[in-house]
Amino acid sequence: MHDVTGPDYSFVPPFWPNDEERALLRAALLDDDRAIDSWATVDIAAALRSYASWSLLPLVFFNLKSLGVPMNDLPDAAAAFSSTSGNNQRLLTAAEDAMESLAGLGIESVMLKGAALASSAYPHPGTRPMFDLDILVRPTDAMTAAAMLAGQGFHPAVELTDAVLRTRASAQFVRSDGVDIDLHWHALGGYVADAFDDALWLGVRPVSDNSSVLKRLGQAEQLIHVVAHTLRNGKAGTHWWLDVALIIKDGWLPRHSEQLASLSTLFEMTLPLRGILRFVQREIGCEVPEGIFESLASPVPGRGEATRSRILARLDPDSTLAALIRSWATYSAVSRAEKRLAHPIGFVRFTWQYLGSSSSDPSALAAVRRKLQQPESEHL
Repeated sequence: MHDVTGPDYSFVPPFWPNDEERALLRAALLDDDRAIDSWATVDIAAALRSYASWSLLPLVFFNLKSLGVPMNDLPDAAAAFSSTSGNNQRLLTAAEDAMESLAGLGIESVMLKGAALASSAYPHPGTRPMFDLDILVRPTDAMTAAAMLAGQGFHPAVELTDAVLRTRASAQFVRSDGVDIDLHWHALGGYVADAFDDALWLGVRPVSDNSSVLKRLGQAEQLIHVVAHTLRNGKAGTHWWLDVALIIKDGWLPRHSEQLASLSTLFEMTLPLRGILRFVQREIGCEVPEGIFESLASPVPGRGEATRSRILARLDPDSTLAALIRSWATYSAVSRAEKRLAHPIGFVRFTWQYLGSSSSDPSALAAVRRKLQQPESEHL
């Protein structure tokens, strides 16, 4: 695997794609012969054995086909695109039905993560694999939205008690046909303070000019949400790199860079964000608007962010210590946003609540270990 070193990367957790995945990323993202040349180096049989690689194939197919590569030369990528397209159409139809029902109740909702990206940043809805739907409402609308979903046959994984609404960000609702909706009343797990939600809601916009019901976050807000979610969970699916690159590919304006800098300060993630975007630019070959780096150079990260980020860049993301430091990073950002002092006792309570401790978890540390044992797909 190609070694990733240098000051730009010294604050980013070690979840870099390997050489094979980088070749697939270039084949999916670059709009010239470099994409075709990268595809020629890929071991297709190996790519099909790993979901991390397979998840890139739908966009690889779409991109190479647009560059003139014959479909007969892309049978496996074409099959991945066809599979993803069918699944996504089913999920996006369910998202539209749910959001129209919410709008009928006077509730504004926003698509997050896969559904939002497949509908906006990606060139075709079938090029971005997704497992479920993430829909955000305001906290005051959460119980009404949950009742609506229950009326449509969705069964909640947990009861929405006052404690759950106060400490968690979302709850899973599953229908008998397999459609899974993650109902959010906060945009991000752990970041359960008004400052974070208010900042992200400010950028909400329609997914397209043809719909006033289907909404997503603005570009800067979407990028922050995607990156913060991954930094919080310590898991970066390989197609996550596609998400980052495509959000900034088209229609990025100077005001988006200014907003990005402000949000990165709020979420205390300026340093890793700089490194992630430099990697997209240098190691994958995608264009990144230079104004982004100029804007991200202005905020002066606090000593705490620098120390935590540097340590996390050297730890195994799956380790208990890394999970605890990530939790402290979120707790620190929340405390700062609420203008209160971060304290060890408050951190223990915060960590235990966020990780969803139950009677089987004797301590916050046990809850961390349980969280680490969950399948990677739950983090995507």
